Amino acid sequence: MPIPKTSDAELIDYLRSLGLCEGHHVLVHSRLLSLGVLERGVASVFDALVAAVGDTGTVCVPAFNLYMPEGFVFDPASTPPQGMGSLTNFVWDRGGWTRSACPINSHLCIGAKAHLMNDVSGTVSLGEGCDFQQFLDHGFHLLMLGLTYNEGASYMHYVEYCARSPYRTTLQLPRKRRDADGVVRDVWVDYYGRPSADMDDNNRRRAYLENYNAVEKVLTDRKLLTRRDCAFGYSTYAAIRTVHDTAMEMLREDPYAMVLENREEP
Repeated sequence: MPIPKTSDAELIDYLRSLGLCEGHHVLVHSRLLSLGVLERGVASVFDALVAAVGDTGTVCVPAFNLYMPEGFVFDPASTPPQGMGSLTNFVWDRGGWTRSACPINSHLCIGAKAHLMNDVSGTVSLGEGCDFQQFLDHGFHLLMLGLTYNEGASYMHYVEYCARSPYRTTLQLPRKRRDADGVVRDVWVDYYGRPSADMDDNNRRRAYLENYNAVEKVLTDRKLLTRRDCAFGYSTYAAIRTVHDTAMEMLREDPYAMVLENREEP
């Protein structure tokens, strides 16, 4: 069976059918293989996103560096994102972006509100003043392009911080960062993550597994997001404020609403 092809025109129509429009500010998580064969590869996706939101909109992609060796110096201007996929790599290579200074959960942004990344201190990965709070406070949308919430909605970790989810805890992680003045500084980054014991034995001892698709299901059932099928799977689009408020409501009713017990735990 041949792999479906998606032309540039079809891709723009697809994004507009999801709800992207002029002036939207969009945080994009993506699996481009889900879209089939693209006319110009990753460039087709980037150009379609920029065309959809126009000059008054913004496109942001994750640029995380989660697992760097001890003593590594993070430089927002020159440290490539780690394992973030083809769209992030394309944006990085293209240039013209603004990147937040967080050594762990940074983002690359292009467009009208890219300057918001300059307002991030870079010492908070998940907590007050982090990138994700900027997306919430400034009316961004969340585009899951060809993947589910379980597979890529890192924003949900910020929701877990806001709800003080009991299966995560406040951590301070040491990092080295080269700032704009060229000076390398030791910084402590606030993080809200799994307890250290969860990381033992190659993560097999985790008490709980992420189930962010539970939030996606509630949003779908309430018709609070747009969902469109693609060549392999589907994409969804929703206002981050709507995603956030829905998830917080779920966690107020059940603090464990976004996880499942790990029944394979030794």
